[in-house]
Amino acid sequence: MLNIAVIALEEFNELAEWCKRQRWGGSKITIPKTDEKYMKNFESDLRIVVSWDADNTDIDLMITEPSGQEIFYGNKCSLTGGILSYDILDGYGPEEFIHKYAPKGKYTVYTNYFASHEQSLIGAATITVTFYSNWGRSNQKSETVTYRLNDEDEKIKVGEYEEFTLKGTVIV
Repeated sequence: MLNIAVIALEEFNELAEWCKRQRWGGSKITIPKTDEKYMKNFESDLRIVVSWDADNTDIDLMITEPSGQEIFYGNKCSLTGGILSYDILDGYGPEEFIHKYAPKGKYTVYTNYFASHEQSLIGAATITVTFYSNWGRSNQKSETVTYRLNDEDEKIKVGEYEEFTLKGTVIV
């Protein structure tokens, strides 16, 4: 649960910063009162988030950095400073890769339908992967792709991110 709380806090802080940057026609939006120690916008060059629609399911997010280093549930921190969140073994995710100062080059992103822990076979799972460049900044960009995973142990490439231009396609 801690993993989900951290990702939710990142999302809340980014939304609060976005609201502050908007022009609201003279009015001002009120951000809900929150303990100041939790209010910090965590800007980063690159952020990738995967979530899925099947309970009791383990979907893994895996990244190959420009250096060739693979980041996955067994190697969560890259030598250049990228961090993969905790591995969600059941539920709907999310899992996140975030890199504050991402080196330029190609990031290849995979997901793996590792396992379903349901007592009955639930079959396919749909994943949603959102790629962000300049997360939490005024020039933030994002793109979302959706895939249907049909079989356990199905590893697929969901996109390549190179110099912050997504090279992927949406497949449903």
